[in-house]
Amino acid sequence: MDLFKALSGKTSRQTPEKRGPVKLDTYFQIKSFGTDFKRFEADFSTVVEQNPYSFRTKGVTILGELHQVTEIRLVAEESTSFDPEQKIIIENARQKHGVTSFGAGPHPEQNRVMFQVYHTYVTFNWTNIEMPNPAVGTCLYVAEKERVFFPGPKFPMSHLLRGEGSEFDMTSVHKITDDVSLELNAEFLHQPWFLQMLHHRIVLPGMSIPQFLSLSLHLVGDPKTDDRFMEPFHISQVCIELQEFVSVRKYGCSFEDVRTMVVSDTSPNELASLAQQEVVVPAECYDCKLPEIGPTFFTNGFTRSYGLKITMKLVHKSIPGILASTFLELNVAEKKEERINFEECPGQEIRDIYYDVAPPLSQEALEKHMANYQDHFIDV
Repeated sequence: MDLFKALSGKTSRQTPEKRGPVKLDTYFQIKSFGTDFKRFEADFSTVVEQNPYSFRTKGVTILGELHQVTEIRLVAEESTSFDPEQKIIIENARQKHGVTSFGAGPHPEQNRVMFQVYHTYVTFNWTNIEMPNPAVGTCLYVAEKERVFFPGPKFPMSHLLRGEGSEFDMTSVHKITDDVSLELNAEFLHQPWFLQMLHHRIVLPGMSIPQFLSLSLHLVGDPKTDDRFMEPFHISQVCIELQEFVSVRKYGCSFEDVRTMVVSDTSPNELASLAQQEVVVPAECYDCKLPEIGPTFFTNGFTRSYGLKITMKLVHKSIPGILASTFLELNVAEKKEERINFEECPGQEIRDIYYDVAPPLSQEALEKHMANYQDHFIDV
């Protein structure tokens, strides 16, 4: 039989090992090159030498200065031992960037990538009437008093802890019997009063959590085969925990830490009849607000992001208790208002180039790609 397989080419194949999503370290490089485009070119090529999983970079002129903002994603290395200096490195980086306590910072003078919700009003010299523009929530590169659109980071906390793509999985499944499981689902609700991209999940400090978070419970499988599921579950506890994630890039390594704050822990004793349909958890079970915290931001080798961990305890007369939990990463924004005089608004020129690159990319291809955009900065 083995000889027949060898001659016919029909060999047995082992089932490939199923691997989880790729875990990624995300960090930013922010540099200023004055008016020297050659330095910009040379420095850009060093990103490829790091063998990134993917990267995005933006070159932009602000007030005559050439800035380069690069988001780099590397395949995370598995840490097998605790570095005793890690705590010192993280704490020093927090202090340097103004994160002196949970939710503090950043320093306002730092060039950074961050999220803002801004409302712009256009004023006129000939009238007191102001013309409001739609409020917009987005990711920006902020330098001095200027701001430039940046596409937005790809959920660094989720990608490091749970892998790429995990930011879209806000459902947890908990087995009850061989045929039935409980599903806890979290859904992000976009606010009607400001615009934002679908994947940004922008919220503001002090915002009511039920305003942007919907929770639901659902039985997966066929609960009708077991009469016990006709009895309701009791939601005996709902805990909302805010997590502050910090990542520091130093010495060619990434160092991370997560601090937590419980913003709500209730015992609602709410009934949930799940045998027939999905049940939306009443907002009263987790009626709380985000604390007044600083925004999600990214600067040279430093990241601060936030996430919500939701834990729910359910009890039942005939079934052992269930402790379900799920998680979603958020981008906390800074709220801004500005007024622009229509007649006095300067004809400010901000020009940029943008790359979104995933390997493999050869040095030759990169140089050709760069040459296509060099004319953007001829007169810088």
